[in-house]
Amino acid sequence: MTMTPRQRLLTALRRQQPDRVPITLRMWKFLRKYYRHIPDLTARMLRAQEEFGIDIYYDLDFVPTPLLFPDFTCWRDDVTVELHSEVRGDKKYWRRTVYTPEGDLSDTKWASHWEGQTASSTPEVLEPLIKDPKRDIPRLRYMLADPAKFAVAAAWETDRRIGERGLGVVHLYSPLDHRDVMRQADFMLLYYDDRGAFREIVEIMAEGMLAETKGALDAGFKVFQTWWFYCSPSYGWSPKIYEEMFLPHLVRQVALVHSYPDTLYIYYDDGRLMRFADFYVDAGIDCLMTLTPPPMGDADPQTMKEGYGHRIALMGGIDVVNEVCWSTPEKIREMVRQRLEVYKPGGGYVCDGSNSIPYETPLENVRALADAAREYGGY
Repeated sequence: MTMTPRQRLLTALRRQQPDRVPITLRMWKFLRKYYRHIPDLTARMLRAQEEFGIDIYYDLDFVPTPLLFPDFTCWRDDVTVELHSEVRGDKKYWRRTVYTPEGDLSDTKWASHWEGQTASSTPEVLEPLIKDPKRDIPRLRYMLADPAKFAVAAAWETDRRIGERGLGVVHLYSPLDHRDVMRQADFMLLYYDDRGAFREIVEIMAEGMLAETKGALDAGFKVFQTWWFYCSPSYGWSPKIYEEMFLPHLVRQVALVHSYPDTLYIYYDDGRLMRFADFYVDAGIDCLMTLTPPPMGDADPQTMKEGYGHRIALMGGIDVVNEVCWSTPEKIREMVRQRLEVYKPGGGYVCDGSNSIPYETPLENVRALADAAREYGGY
């Protein structure tokens, strides 16, 4: 029986065998240039589904993210925001002051800019929000979005537009991911310089993560992906620090998601994950992505399939830089054949990249990737 893309994805994420391997191939970066004449992001994905034959895996914009994107000015009613922005050459700069009942916070960020668009998904921090932890930490809770500001109606409308052509997934963030309150190096040093302040920041951000999760669950959403890259070994954390500071919050979030019926929890890490994989799986996640292979990552396909494929769904497995962007159609075709030969048996696998396919990727490489995944993905 031929499944719809939505059925196909849900079947694989539940560790079952669909009619063929789902092909998500997240490509919002690539499409931002390829479909630059289509301003609507959902319309781009629907067009890509028709052109490339993918199964849409779409991020539902649910929670305001003022700690990531400084353009947000209305995430709660008890703060006011003064925002200045300007474009200088190929960069856009933001200078922001947030006035809270506990005092002011300010930061400065920049992102690459081209043809009227801000191209970077993660603006760089020039001046962090937290400069003096003792003074600034009490103000940090005001950077968390009020649940009343969650974009429930907009997320459901996006889900309706996608329909059976794919799967809308609520994206959430770990206590560190896209919650840029300090420069990463300074925050890592804070663990040694002031363990109490470090823990307090993590717990405040985890409080926000859990509130966002509960808001999405109460709104009726069923599939969740949480980004945990900034808590990963790729960012320099040791297993000891992860187990002490971050793992308890993962366990709490997974338990919260699973306390609602028919829900799925997808753990996202697009770097090196093998050292911590047992932590993730033992926490009860349903799916692990992105399985980035060497040299960019460390997820050996055979090891991942044999070690974890019987316990969780697996999603990813393709390095979109070395194996797609910098490759050739012929090499891509053979790579996909070999990769699916390992990951496909028994179901529970979603063919996807290590991250969004880069802007610079040749069109013929993207077509080769999608075509090969369809050709070799049947059951």
